[in-house]
Amino acid sequence: MFRYLAPAVGLADFLPNYTDYGKYTTTVSRERVTLLSLGFRGILPLAHGRVELFAGPSAAHLWSSAYELTEGYLSPRWLFEVDGGGRVAIDRHRHFWIGPTARFTRDIGRPTQEWVSLTGDFGFRF
Repeated sequence: MFRYLAPAVGLADFLPNYTDYGKYTTTVSRERVTLLSLGFRGILPLAHGRVELFAGPSAAHLWSSAYELTEGYLSPRWLFEVDGGGRVAIDRHRHFWIGPTARFTRDIGRPTQEWVSLTGDFGFRF
């Protein structure tokens, strides 16, 4: 069963521009947003186990240096996340893997917070 289902833990750090609209001025600053994801992935092995595709849901906890993203407007700190991607083993013993991962993260509150990210990943397996 664990060949086709695995726990997933991830840490993503973003540095987006944040616009604060004041009564008389507009200020643009760079804020830090950190997401800690906890979930699981379904895995589809291909090519005799040397290639795999995966997808799965997660819950992501949000930390940010922008007050409005975590405290203002009763914004939630827990978000829903869906990710998917693929991996390719780059050595014969399948210890080193590379591949892309796409993530979509969103809350269910108002105003809506959403992040879409595409990463290149390198991993080691025992």
